[in-house]
Amino acid sequence: MLEIRRPSGPVFMRVRKTSGHARSPIAKVPVTFLLLWSALSPFLAFSSASHAAQPVASVDVVGNKLEFNGEPTIVKGVIFQAFANDKKNILACQHLEPYCQRNAEARAFYFAQGQYAGRGGLDLANEWNANTVRLNIDQAALDPDGSFYSSDYVSELKQATSLARSKGFAVILALFDERNRKSPQTLWKANPRTPLDNETTLRAAKKLAQTYKDDPGVIIELLNEPWSPVNRKRGWELWRDGGVPKRGKFAGARFVGVNRIISELRADKYPGIIILQGLGGSFKGFPGGVEDPLKKVVYSVHPFFGNGDPEKLDWDGNFGEFATSHPFLVTAWISPSNKGWCERAGLGKPKEFLDYVRTKGIGLVAYAMDVTQELLVDFRKSRDDATHYGSTCGERGNAGELIKAHFAG
Repeated sequence: MLEIRRPSGPVFMRVRKTSGHARSPIAKVPVTFLLLWSALSPFLAFSSASHAAQPVASVDVVGNKLEFNGEPTIVKGVIFQAFANDKKNILACQHLEPYCQRNAEARAFYFAQGQYAGRGGLDLANEWNANTVRLNIDQAALDPDGSFYSSDYVSELKQATSLARSKGFAVILALFDERNRKSPQTLWKANPRTPLDNETTLRAAKKLAQTYKDDPGVIIELLNEPWSPVNRKRGWELWRDGGVPKRGKFAGARFVGVNRIISELRADKYPGIIILQGLGGSFKGFPGGVEDPLKKVVYSVHPFFGNGDPEKLDWDGNFGEFATSHPFLVTAWISPSNKGWCERAGLGKPKEFLDYVRTKGIGLVAYAMDVTQELLVDFRKSRDDATHYGSTCGERGNAGELIKAHFAG
């Protein structure tokens, strides 16, 4: 018989023949059937794993393309929100707040614990043909010099990353401040809001670099969804070079430019990819001037449709043309039909978008496996009920089925 062993790390699957001497139950089956079974059994043995991509040992940038294991590859990724907050803060509010309850359950889903044993979040990502997972993470809990630093959180993140790597995924670790409108105030206070990379982002990124510098399948993404607190031209300067705005809500706040973060990560011998997101979901007005001696910067935006205004739907202007000459991928996208875009642009717009990024050869990471009514209707109730659109915008729907089909292609 054939025995298939699942690798415990990001290595190739091994198959070996075993010599079983016990009398097989199929011994009484007609010889013609046995001959047919013998011919087909190697293919049948692998059929259950046919969806699984080759385990990702390394990720690199060559020119403006991403390579997995030395081969040009399109990222097909899913997000897990489970680790966006320090666990102790979630446990403190899980009996009071629906957000905290779901977030606590999302951890069990990710680690395949309790009711999810045998088929957790990463198993489902594998079934969807994903090759990458993006973990949304708490930057304040990673800042060794900050008041919210948590060694327990660092350990949990190591476990989460190791599990994804052992299952063959590339891993993006994306730094977040607390902006989720559904989260309670206690969580907002534990990870203060910032529109641009700040000293906390820098120190958290350095912590990640020191922890994962020996794993070429781990990618660091700087602050999620940065936006300019001043005019856009000045905002790009603050984004790239850092500085202190003189006006506005964040007057006097000190921001750290991406060039300084890149420089310090490289000084710490971090050899991996660093993802930088554009301002407000766009690279319009991008001044250039990003400096990386290793040339391993990848750019990203999150092109959510919002209310469907032309600016939001200007894919060429916001990122498409930019992606022709820069390494680029979309690190978060989903499109619930209860937003304004649906009435303005029509239910066909999400499919049009997915066709657009496919034509452009742009990788996509979808939001999210463990948030209700996003990729799944509710992961706590069913792991097979992907979201889909109804016949009208008034019917609650989302792009789960479309994304699953996109990844299968």
